[in-house]
Amino acid sequence: MAAADEAPRPKRIATFGEAMLRIFTILPEQKTVHYQRRHSVFAQQVPEELEWRNLLSDASWLHLTGITPLVSAAARQSWASAAHMAEQLGVPISLDLNHRPQLGTLQELWDVVSPFCRFLEVLILSVDQLHGLAEGHLKDYRREDADEHYVSTMISLQQLWKCKRLALCRKESDSCGVQQRWSIVTEMSGSGVPMPTSTRDTPVWHSPKDPCGGGSAWAAGLLNALHCEALPLPKAMRRADLLSALCQDTEGDFSQVTSTELCAAEAQFEGRAAKPTSTPAVPREPGGLAEAQAKVEATLLALKQAMEVTLDSTDWLEVLGKLRRRLPADVLLGVGTVMDESVSQIVSAKAAGASFALSPIDPTGFVEECHRHGLLAIPSAFTSNECWALHRRGTRLIKLFPAGLLSPAILKSMLDITPLGQSLNILPSGSVTPENGQQWLEAGAAVIGMGSNLVGKDVSYPPGTPEFTKARADWTTKGRVTAEKLFKELLAD
Repeated sequence: MAAADEAPRPKRIATFGEAMLRIFTILPEQKTVHYQRRHSVFAQQVPEELEWRNLLSDASWLHLTGITPLVSAAARQSWASAAHMAEQLGVPISLDLNHRPQLGTLQELWDVVSPFCRFLEVLILSVDQLHGLAEGHLKDYRREDADEHYVSTMISLQQLWKCKRLALCRKESDSCGVQQRWSIVTEMSGSGVPMPTSTRDTPVWHSPKDPCGGGSAWAAGLLNALHCEALPLPKAMRRADLLSALCQDTEGDFSQVTSTELCAAEAQFEGRAAKPTSTPAVPREPGGLAEAQAKVEATLLALKQAMEVTLDSTDWLEVLGKLRRRLPADVLLGVGTVMDESVSQIVSAKAAGASFALSPIDPTGFVEECHRHGLLAIPSAFTSNECWALHRRGTRLIKLFPAGLLSPAILKSMLDITPLGQSLNILPSGSVTPENGQQWLEAGAAVIGMGSNLVGKDVSYPPGTPEFTKARADWTTKGRVTAEKLFKELLAD
Protein backbone atom coordinates (compact mmCIF):
# COMPACT_ATOMS: atom_id res chain seq x y z
CA MET A 1 0.00 0.00 0.00
CA ALA A 2 1.51 3.28 -1.06
CA ALA A 3 0.96 5.61 1.89
CA ALA A 4 2.51 9.05 1.59
CA ASP A 5 3.39 9.27 5.28
CA GLU A 6 4.88 5.77 5.46
CA ALA A 7 6.56 5.28 2.08
CA PRO A 8 9.09 2.40 2.33
CA ARG A 9 12.63 3.00 1.15
CA PRO A 10 13.95 0.38 -1.28
CA LYS A 11 16.97 -1.58 -0.08
CA ARG A 12 18.25 -2.35 -3.57
CA ILE A 13 17.94 -0.33 -6.76
CA ALA A 14 19.05 -1.45 -10.22
CA THR A 15 19.91 1.30 -12.72
CA PHE A 16 20.23 1.07 -16.51
CA GLY A 17 21.74 4.11 -18.23
CA GLU A 18 19.64 7.23 -18.56
CA ALA A 19 16.41 5.82 -20.02
CA MET A 20 13.15 7.39 -18.92
CA LEU A 21 10.87 5.60 -16.50
CA ARG A 22 7.78 6.20 -18.66
CA ILE A 23 5.53 8.91 -20.05
CA PHE A 24 1.73 8.89 -19.95
CA THR A 25 -0.77 11.29 -21.50
CA ILE A 26 -4.34 11.71 -20.30
CA LEU A 27 -6.90 12.09 -23.09
CA PRO A 28 -9.99 13.46 -21.29
CA GLU A 29 -12.20 13.60 -24.38
CA GLN A 30 -11.70 9.87 -25.00
CA LYS A 31 -11.60 9.12 -21.25
CA THR A 32 -8.41 7.13 -21.76
CA VAL A 33 -4.73 7.29 -20.86
CA HIS A 34 -1.93 6.76 -23.40
CA TYR A 35 1.32 5.27 -22.08
CA GLN A 36 4.67 5.37 -23.86
CA ARG A 37 6.43 2.23 -22.63
CA ARG A 38 8.45 0.79 -25.50
CA HIS A 39 11.39 3.13 -24.91
CA SER A 40 11.19 3.05 -21.12
CA VAL A 41 13.84 1.70 -18.78
CA PHE A 42 11.75 -1.45 -18.36
CA ALA A 43 11.98 -2.13 -22.09
CA GLN A 44 15.72 -1.44 -22.24
CA GLN A 45 16.81 -3.38 -19.18
CA VAL A 46 19.57 -5.99 -19.30
CA PRO A 47 18.18 -9.19 -17.72
CA GLU A 48 21.63 -10.60 -16.87
CA GLU A 49 22.33 -7.66 -14.59
CA LEU A 50 19.35 -8.37 -12.35
CA GLU A 51 20.40 -10.81 -9.62
CA TRP A 52 17.01 -12.05 -8.55
CA ARG A 53 18.26 -14.38 -5.82
CA ASN A 54 19.92 -11.43 -4.15
CA LEU A 55 17.00 -9.08 -4.80
CA LEU A 56 14.43 -11.50 -3.38
CA SER A 57 16.50 -13.09 -0.61
CA ASP A 58 14.67 -11.30 2.19
CA ALA A 59 11.50 -10.34 0.32
CA SER A 60 8.19 -11.18 1.94
CA TRP A 61 6.07 -10.77 -1.23
CA LEU A 62 6.47 -10.34 -5.00
CA HIS A 63 3.79 -8.48 -6.94
CA LEU A 64 3.88 -8.78 -10.72
CA THR A 65 1.98 -7.08 -13.52
CA GLY A 66 1.03 -8.44 -16.93
CA ILE A 67 2.21 -5.24 -18.59
CA THR A 68 5.92 -5.92 -18.09
CA PRO A 69 6.33 -9.18 -20.09
CA LEU A 70 4.82 -7.61 -23.22
CA VAL A 71 6.93 -4.43 -23.15
CA SER A 72 9.99 -6.15 -24.66
CA ALA A 73 11.76 -9.50 -24.90
CA ALA A 74 14.22 -8.38 -22.21
CA ALA A 75 11.40 -7.40 -19.88
CA ARG A 76 9.69 -10.75 -20.48
CA GLN A 77 12.89 -12.61 -19.59
CA SER A 78 13.37 -10.61 -16.38
CA TRP A 79 9.73 -11.10 -15.43
CA ALA A 80 9.97 -14.88 -15.80
CA SER A 81 13.28 -14.99 -13.91
CA ALA A 82 11.78 -13.09 -11.01
CA ALA A 83 8.76 -15.40 -10.88
CA HIS A 84 10.95 -18.54 -11.02
CA MET A 85 13.21 -17.29 -8.23
CA ALA A 86 10.28 -16.30 -6.00
CA GLU A 87 8.87 -19.79 -6.49
CA GLN A 88 12.21 -21.36 -5.51
CA LEU A 89 12.58 -19.15 -2.43
CA GLY A 90 8.99 -19.63 -1.31
CA VAL A 91 8.12 -15.95 -1.70
CA PRO A 92 4.36 -15.43 -2.18
CA ILE A 93 3.46 -14.08 -5.64
CA SER A 94 0.49 -12.00 -6.78
CA LEU A 95 -0.29 -10.95 -10.33
CA ASP A 96 -2.44 -8.17 -11.73
CA LEU A 97 -2.90 -9.43 -15.30
CA ASN A 98 -3.56 -5.88 -16.54
CA HIS A 99 -3.53 -6.85 -20.22
CA ARG A 100 -2.88 -3.97 -22.60
CA PRO A 101 -3.96 -4.81 -26.19
CA GLN A 102 -1.54 -2.21 -27.59
CA LEU A 103 1.38 -4.37 -26.38
CA GLY A 104 0.17 -7.77 -27.57
CA THR A 105 -2.73 -10.21 -27.55
CA LEU A 106 -4.29 -11.68 -24.45
CA GLN A 107 -3.19 -15.14 -25.59
CA GLU A 108 0.43 -13.99 -25.92
CA LEU A 109 0.32 -12.70 -22.36
CA TRP A 110 -1.38 -15.82 -21.05
CA ASP A 111 1.28 -18.04 -22.64
CA VAL A 112 3.85 -16.22 -20.47
CA VAL A 113 1.98 -16.17 -17.15
CA SER A 114 -0.01 -19.43 -17.21
CA PRO A 115 2.90 -21.67 -16.08
CA PHE A 116 2.99 -19.71 -12.81
CA CYS A 117 -0.75 -19.80 -12.01
CA ARG A 118 -0.53 -22.59 -9.48
CA PHE A 119 1.98 -20.56 -7.44
CA LEU A 120 -0.11 -17.38 -7.31
CA GLU A 121 -1.62 -16.21 -4.04
CA VAL A 122 -3.81 -13.75 -5.97
CA LEU A 123 -4.59 -13.36 -9.68
CA ILE A 124 -6.43 -10.11 -10.46
CA LEU A 125 -8.53 -9.78 -13.64
CA SER A 126 -10.79 -7.22 -15.27
CA VAL A 127 -14.18 -8.13 -16.74
CA ASP A 128 -12.83 -8.08 -20.31
CA GLN A 129 -9.89 -10.28 -19.34
CA LEU A 130 -12.20 -12.75 -17.60
CA HIS A 131 -14.41 -12.99 -20.67
CA GLY A 132 -11.43 -13.36 -23.01
CA LEU A 133 -9.78 -16.12 -20.99
CA ALA A 134 -13.07 -17.93 -20.41
CA GLU A 135 -13.71 -18.03 -24.16
CA GLY A 136 -10.39 -19.80 -24.61
CA HIS A 137 -10.72 -22.23 -21.69
CA LEU A 138 -14.43 -23.03 -21.21
CA LYS A 139 -16.49 -24.82 -23.84
CA ASP A 140 -19.53 -22.98 -25.23
CA TYR A 141 -18.84 -19.94 -23.06
CA ARG A 142 -21.26 -17.02 -23.45
CA ARG A 143 -20.66 -13.49 -22.22
CA GLU A 144 -23.16 -12.25 -19.63
CA ASP A 145 -22.95 -9.13 -17.49
CA ALA A 146 -24.12 -10.42 -14.11
CA ASP A 147 -22.24 -11.11 -10.89
CA GLU A 148 -23.71 -14.62 -10.62
CA HIS A 149 -22.31 -15.41 -14.07
CA TYR A 150 -18.90 -14.00 -13.16
CA VAL A 151 -18.75 -16.06 -9.96
CA SER A 152 -19.51 -19.33 -11.73
CA THR A 153 -16.98 -18.49 -14.45
CA MET A 154 -14.29 -17.65 -11.89
CA ILE A 155 -14.87 -20.90 -10.04
CA SER A 156 -14.58 -22.93 -13.26
CA LEU A 157 -11.36 -21.17 -14.30
CA GLN A 158 -9.82 -21.38 -10.85
CA GLN A 159 -10.35 -25.12 -10.77
CA LEU A 160 -8.34 -25.29 -14.02
CA TRP A 161 -5.60 -22.85 -13.02
CA LYS A 162 -5.21 -23.84 -9.33
CA CYS A 163 -4.34 -20.34 -8.08
CA LYS A 164 -5.24 -19.65 -4.45
CA ARG A 165 -7.42 -16.60 -5.11
CA LEU A 166 -8.98 -15.18 -8.26
CA ALA A 167 -10.10 -11.54 -8.03
CA LEU A 168 -12.39 -9.46 -10.23
CA CYS A 169 -12.73 -5.69 -9.90
CA ARG A 170 -16.20 -4.40 -10.79
CA LYS A 171 -17.23 -0.83 -11.55
CA GLU A 172 -20.13 0.98 -13.20
CA SER A 173 -20.44 4.66 -14.06
CA ASP A 174 -23.56 6.72 -14.59
CA SER A 175 -23.98 9.51 -17.12
CA CYS A 176 -22.81 12.20 -14.68
CA GLY A 177 -19.54 10.42 -13.91
CA VAL A 178 -20.41 8.84 -10.57
CA GLN A 179 -18.72 5.46 -10.33
CA GLN A 180 -19.77 2.49 -8.24
CA ARG A 181 -17.01 0.04 -7.24
CA TRP A 182 -17.15 -3.41 -5.73
CA SER A 183 -15.20 -6.64 -6.09
CA ILE A 184 -15.52 -10.42 -6.24
CA VAL A 185 -12.91 -12.91 -5.04
CA THR A 186 -13.08 -16.70 -5.23
CA GLU A 187 -10.75 -18.40 -2.75
CA MET A 188 -9.68 -22.03 -2.86
CA SER A 189 -11.02 -23.88 0.17
CA GLY A 190 -9.42 -26.79 1.99
CA SER A 191 -11.61 -29.19 0.02
CA GLY A 192 -10.32 -27.80 -3.25
CA VAL A 193 -13.57 -26.01 -4.13
CA PRO A 194 -13.33 -22.22 -4.69
CA MET A 195 -15.63 -20.18 -2.44
CA PRO A 196 -16.87 -16.71 -3.53
CA THR A 197 -16.85 -13.46 -1.54
CA SER A 198 -18.34 -10.18 -2.82
CA THR A 199 -18.57 -6.58 -1.65
CA ARG A 200 -21.61 -5.94 -3.85
CA ASP A 201 -23.80 -5.12 -0.84
CA THR A 202 -21.36 -2.47 0.38
CA PRO A 203 -20.12 -0.72 -2.77
CA VAL A 204 -18.03 2.44 -2.88
CA TRP A 205 -19.47 5.41 -4.77
CA HIS A 206 -17.13 8.12 -5.99
CA SER A 207 -16.51 10.64 -8.76
CA PRO A 208 -12.99 10.01 -10.14
CA LYS A 209 -10.91 13.10 -10.79
CA ASP A 210 -8.35 11.03 -12.69
CA PRO A 211 -8.82 7.65 -14.45
CA CYS A 212 -5.30 6.52 -13.51
CA GLY A 213 -4.11 4.24 -10.73
CA GLY A 214 -7.33 2.64 -9.52
CA GLY A 215 -6.36 -0.92 -10.34
CA SER A 216 -2.91 -0.69 -8.78
CA ALA A 217 -4.38 0.93 -5.67
CA TRP A 218 -6.92 -1.92 -5.40
CA ALA A 219 -4.13 -4.49 -5.52
CA ALA A 220 -2.09 -2.54 -2.95
CA GLY A 221 -5.03 -2.34 -0.56
CA LEU A 222 -5.81 -6.05 -0.85
CA LEU A 223 -2.22 -7.21 -0.41
CA ASN A 224 -1.58 -4.86 2.49
CA ALA A 225 -4.63 -6.16 4.31
CA LEU A 226 -3.98 -9.84 3.56
CA HIS A 227 -0.22 -9.94 3.99
CA CYS A 228 0.72 -7.13 6.38
CA GLU A 229 -2.27 -7.27 8.72
CA ALA A 230 -3.70 -10.76 8.04
CA LEU A 231 -7.22 -9.36 7.82
CA PRO A 232 -10.12 -11.62 6.78
CA LEU A 233 -10.80 -11.61 3.05
CA PRO A 234 -14.01 -9.47 3.21
CA LYS A 235 -12.18 -6.73 5.13
CA ALA A 236 -9.24 -6.94 2.74
CA MET A 237 -11.55 -6.51 -0.25
CA ARG A 238 -13.25 -3.57 1.42
CA ARG A 239 -9.89 -1.90 1.99
CA ALA A 240 -9.01 -2.46 -1.66
CA ASP A 241 -12.29 -0.94 -2.88
CA LEU A 242 -11.86 2.13 -0.67
CA LEU A 243 -8.21 2.71 -1.56
CA SER A 244 -8.99 2.42 -5.25
CA ALA A 245 -11.70 5.08 -5.00
CA LEU A 246 -9.64 7.38 -2.78
CA CYS A 247 -6.67 7.08 -5.13
CA GLN A 248 -8.71 8.30 -8.08
CA ASP A 249 -9.97 11.26 -6.10
CA THR A 250 -6.52 12.83 -6.61
CA GLU A 251 -4.77 13.56 -9.88
CA GLY A 252 -1.85 11.46 -11.07
CA ASP A 253 -0.95 7.81 -11.53
CA PHE A 254 0.32 7.20 -7.99
CA SER A 255 -1.80 7.13 -4.86
CA GLN A 256 -1.27 9.99 -2.44
CA VAL A 257 -3.67 8.51 0.11
CA THR A 258 -2.17 8.15 3.58
CA SER A 259 -2.78 5.17 5.82
CA THR A 260 -4.48 7.52 8.26
CA GLU A 261 -6.96 8.64 5.60
CA LEU A 262 -7.62 5.07 4.54
CA CYS A 263 -8.23 3.84 8.10
CA ALA A 264 -10.55 6.79 8.72
CA ALA A 265 -12.61 5.87 5.65
CA GLU A 266 -12.79 2.24 6.79
CA ALA A 267 -14.07 3.30 10.20
CA GLN A 268 -16.55 5.81 8.79
CA PHE A 269 -18.15 3.42 6.31
CA GLU A 270 -17.82 0.11 8.14
CA GLY A 271 -20.50 -2.32 7.03
CA ARG A 272 -22.26 0.06 4.65
CA ALA A 273 -22.01 1.62 1.22
CA ALA A 274 -19.35 4.31 1.07
CA LYS A 275 -19.25 7.73 -0.57
CA PRO A 276 -15.79 8.92 0.51
CA THR A 277 -15.19 11.39 -2.32
CA SER A 278 -17.09 13.94 -4.37
CA THR A 279 -20.31 12.07 -5.10
CA PRO A 280 -23.10 14.68 -5.56
CA ALA A 281 -24.18 15.80 -2.09
CA VAL A 282 -27.69 15.56 -0.68
CA PRO A 283 -29.02 19.09 -0.10
CA ARG A 284 -30.54 18.40 3.30
CA GLU A 285 -28.66 18.49 6.58
CA PRO A 286 -27.39 15.02 7.61
CA GLY A 287 -29.53 13.63 10.34
CA GLY A 288 -31.56 10.59 11.39
CA LEU A 289 -30.64 8.17 8.61
CA ALA A 290 -31.38 5.09 10.69
CA GLU A 291 -34.60 6.66 11.93
CA ALA A 292 -35.72 7.52 8.41
CA GLN A 293 -34.88 4.04 7.16
CA ALA A 294 -36.82 2.39 10.01
CA LYS A 295 -39.75 4.65 9.25
CA VAL A 296 -39.78 3.67 5.59
CA GLU A 297 -39.45 -0.03 6.39
CA ALA A 298 -42.34 0.07 8.86
CA THR A 299 -44.57 1.81 6.32
CA LEU A 300 -43.73 -0.55 3.47
CA LEU A 301 -44.08 -3.72 5.49
CA ALA A 302 -47.57 -2.66 6.53
CA LEU A 303 -48.87 -2.45 2.95
CA LYS A 304 -46.27 -4.24 0.84
CA GLN A 305 -46.93 -2.06 -2.19
CA ALA A 306 -44.60 0.78 -3.29
CA MET A 307 -42.76 3.79 -1.92
CA GLU A 308 -40.38 6.42 -3.23
CA VAL A 309 -37.11 7.57 -1.70
CA THR A 310 -36.80 11.22 -2.71
CA LEU A 311 -33.52 12.40 -4.19
CA ASP A 312 -33.40 15.24 -1.66
CA SER A 313 -33.44 12.76 1.24
CA THR A 314 -30.37 12.29 3.39
CA ASP A 315 -28.15 9.61 1.80
CA TRP A 316 -30.94 8.61 -0.58
CA LEU A 317 -28.78 6.16 -2.52
CA GLU A 318 -27.69 4.29 0.60
CA VAL A 319 -31.24 4.21 1.98
CA LEU A 320 -32.58 2.88 -1.33
CA GLY A 321 -29.93 0.16 -1.57
CA LYS A 322 -30.43 -1.03 1.99
CA LEU A 323 -34.19 -1.09 1.68
CA ARG A 324 -33.97 -3.10 -1.54
CA ARG A 325 -31.77 -5.71 0.14
CA ARG A 326 -33.87 -5.95 3.29
CA LEU A 327 -37.45 -5.80 2.00
CA PRO A 328 -39.41 -8.51 0.17
CA ALA A 329 -39.28 -8.56 -3.61
CA ASP A 330 -43.00 -7.71 -3.87
CA VAL A 331 -42.33 -4.29 -2.32
CA LEU A 332 -41.61 -1.87 -5.16
CA LEU A 333 -39.11 0.92 -4.51
CA GLY A 334 -38.52 4.04 -6.55
CA VAL A 335 -37.02 7.50 -6.45
CA GLY A 336 -38.83 10.82 -6.39
CA THR A 337 -38.34 14.56 -6.86
CA VAL A 338 -36.36 13.98 -10.07
CA MET A 339 -35.58 17.33 -11.72
CA ASP A 340 -33.74 18.33 -14.91
CA GLU A 341 -30.35 18.23 -13.20
CA SER A 342 -30.93 14.84 -11.58
CA VAL A 343 -32.16 12.87 -14.61
CA SER A 344 -28.60 11.58 -14.94
CA GLN A 345 -28.98 9.81 -11.57
CA ILE A 346 -31.63 7.45 -12.94
CA VAL A 347 -28.97 4.87 -13.81
CA SER A 348 -27.64 4.95 -10.23
CA ALA A 349 -31.14 4.56 -8.86
CA LYS A 350 -31.69 1.56 -11.13
CA ALA A 351 -28.46 -0.06 -9.93
CA ALA A 352 -29.53 0.44 -6.31
CA GLY A 353 -32.86 -1.32 -6.86
CA ALA A 354 -35.36 1.30 -8.04
CA SER A 355 -38.26 0.11 -10.20
CA PHE A 356 -39.80 3.52 -10.89
CA ALA A 357 -39.04 7.23 -10.76
CA LEU A 358 -41.34 10.19 -10.09
CA SER A 359 -41.07 13.89 -10.71
CA PRO A 360 -43.19 16.93 -9.78
CA ILE A 361 -42.59 18.16 -13.36
CA ASP A 362 -41.75 16.63 -16.75
CA PRO A 363 -37.94 16.96 -16.73
CA THR A 364 -36.07 17.14 -20.02
CA GLY A 365 -35.24 13.60 -21.16
CA PHE A 366 -36.74 12.04 -18.02
CA VAL A 367 -39.22 9.66 -19.65
CA GLU A 368 -36.70 8.55 -22.26
CA GLU A 369 -33.93 7.97 -19.68
CA CYS A 370 -36.23 5.86 -17.52
CA HIS A 371 -37.30 3.77 -20.50
CA ARG A 372 -33.67 3.34 -21.52
CA HIS A 373 -32.83 1.78 -18.15
CA GLY A 374 -36.06 -0.16 -17.65
CA LEU A 375 -37.71 2.04 -14.99
CA LEU A 376 -41.36 3.09 -14.93
CA ALA A 377 -41.36 6.84 -15.60
CA ILE A 378 -43.94 8.87 -13.65
CA PRO A 379 -43.74 12.52 -14.74
CA SER A 380 -46.29 15.12 -13.66
CA ALA A 381 -49.09 16.86 -15.51
CA PHE A 382 -52.00 19.08 -14.49
CA THR A 383 -54.40 19.28 -17.43
CA SER A 384 -55.96 16.70 -19.71
CA ASN A 385 -53.88 18.06 -22.60
CA GLU A 386 -50.63 17.64 -20.65
CA CYS A 387 -51.65 14.12 -19.63
CA TRP A 388 -52.37 13.15 -23.22
CA ALA A 389 -49.04 14.58 -24.43
CA LEU A 390 -47.26 12.31 -21.93
CA HIS A 391 -49.39 9.37 -23.07
CA ARG A 392 -48.21 9.95 -26.66
CA ARG A 393 -44.59 9.55 -25.45
CA GLY A 394 -45.32 6.15 -23.95
CA THR A 395 -45.86 7.22 -20.33
CA ARG A 396 -47.81 4.49 -18.55
CA LEU A 397 -48.48 6.28 -15.24
CA ILE A 398 -48.92 10.05 -14.86
CA LYS A 399 -48.65 11.98 -11.62
CA LEU A 400 -51.48 14.52 -11.26
CA PHE A 401 -49.77 17.33 -9.36
CA PRO A 402 -50.61 19.35 -7.38
CA ALA A 403 -53.85 17.41 -6.89
CA GLY A 404 -54.84 19.75 -4.07
CA LEU A 405 -55.76 22.41 -6.65
CA LEU A 406 -58.14 19.93 -8.29
CA SER A 407 -60.57 17.43 -6.79
CA PRO A 408 -61.70 13.82 -7.17
CA ALA A 409 -64.74 15.12 -9.03
CA ILE A 410 -62.59 16.88 -11.65
CA LEU A 411 -60.50 13.73 -12.14
CA LYS A 412 -63.66 11.66 -12.60
CA SER A 413 -64.96 14.15 -15.15
CA MET A 414 -61.75 13.88 -17.14
CA LEU A 415 -61.62 10.08 -17.06
CA ASP A 416 -65.28 9.80 -17.99
CA ILE A 417 -64.20 10.80 -21.51
CA THR A 418 -63.75 7.32 -22.98
CA PRO A 419 -60.38 7.67 -24.77
CA LEU A 420 -58.84 9.25 -21.68
CA GLY A 421 -60.40 6.85 -19.23
CA GLN A 422 -59.27 3.86 -21.28
CA SER A 423 -55.72 5.09 -21.89
CA LEU A 424 -54.58 7.08 -18.87
CA ASN A 425 -53.37 5.79 -15.52
CA ILE A 426 -53.40 8.68 -13.05
CA LEU A 427 -51.58 9.06 -9.72
CA PRO A 428 -52.91 12.06 -7.74
CA SER A 429 -50.34 13.54 -5.37
CA GLY A 430 -50.18 16.68 -3.29
CA SER A 431 -52.81 17.22 -0.55
CA VAL A 432 -53.98 13.63 -0.87
CA THR A 433 -54.76 12.45 2.67
CA PRO A 434 -55.88 9.28 4.45
CA GLU A 435 -59.29 10.94 4.73
CA ASN A 436 -59.80 11.66 1.01
CA GLY A 437 -57.63 8.92 -0.50
CA GLN A 438 -60.57 6.59 -1.05
CA GLN A 439 -62.46 9.35 -2.93
CA TRP A 440 -59.57 9.71 -5.40
CA LEU A 441 -59.51 5.94 -5.98
CA GLU A 442 -63.26 5.89 -6.57
CA ALA A 443 -62.86 8.76 -9.05
CA GLY A 444 -60.64 6.52 -11.19
CA ALA A 445 -57.12 7.05 -9.85
CA ALA A 446 -54.91 4.03 -10.51
CA VAL A 447 -52.65 4.88 -7.57
CA ILE A 448 -52.59 7.58 -4.90
CA GLY A 449 -49.50 9.23 -3.51
CA MET A 450 -49.06 10.53 0.05
CA GLY A 451 -46.04 11.95 1.84
CA SER A 452 -46.18 13.84 5.12
CA ASN A 453 -49.96 13.40 5.24
CA LEU A 454 -49.33 9.69 5.68
CA VAL A 455 -46.09 9.29 7.63
CA GLY A 456 -45.66 12.65 9.36
CA LYS A 457 -42.89 15.20 9.16
CA ASP A 458 -39.50 14.50 7.56
CA VAL A 459 -36.86 13.07 9.87
CA SER A 460 -34.16 15.26 8.33
CA TYR A 461 -32.65 16.84 11.40
CA PRO A 462 -29.58 15.87 13.47
CA PRO A 463 -30.45 13.37 16.25
CA GLY A 464 -30.80 15.02 19.65
CA THR A 465 -32.16 18.33 18.33
CA PRO A 466 -35.65 19.54 19.28
CA GLU A 467 -36.69 19.34 15.61
CA PHE A 468 -35.63 15.70 15.39
CA THR A 469 -37.44 14.80 18.62
CA LYS A 470 -40.62 16.51 17.39
CA ALA A 471 -40.51 14.80 13.99
CA ARG A 472 -39.91 11.41 15.58
CA ALA A 473 -42.82 11.91 17.97
CA ASP A 474 -45.02 12.93 15.03
CA TRP A 475 -44.29 9.59 13.35
CA THR A 476 -44.60 7.48 16.49
CA THR A 477 -47.83 8.99 17.81
CA LYS A 478 -49.63 9.94 14.59
CA GLY A 479 -47.96 8.79 11.38
CA ARG A 480 -47.61 5.09 12.21
CA VAL A 481 -51.16 4.82 13.58
CA THR A 482 -52.64 6.64 10.58
CA ALA A 483 -50.69 4.54 8.09
CA GLU A 484 -51.63 1.24 9.70
CA LYS A 485 -55.31 2.21 9.85
CA LEU A 486 -55.39 3.25 6.19
CA PHE A 487 -53.57 0.14 5.02
CA LYS A 488 -55.97 -2.13 6.87
CA GLU A 489 -58.92 -0.38 5.22
CA LEU A 490 -57.39 -0.60 1.73
CA LEU A 491 -56.42 -4.25 2.11
CA ALA A 492 -59.92 -5.08 3.32
CA ASP A 493 -61.51 -3.68 0.13
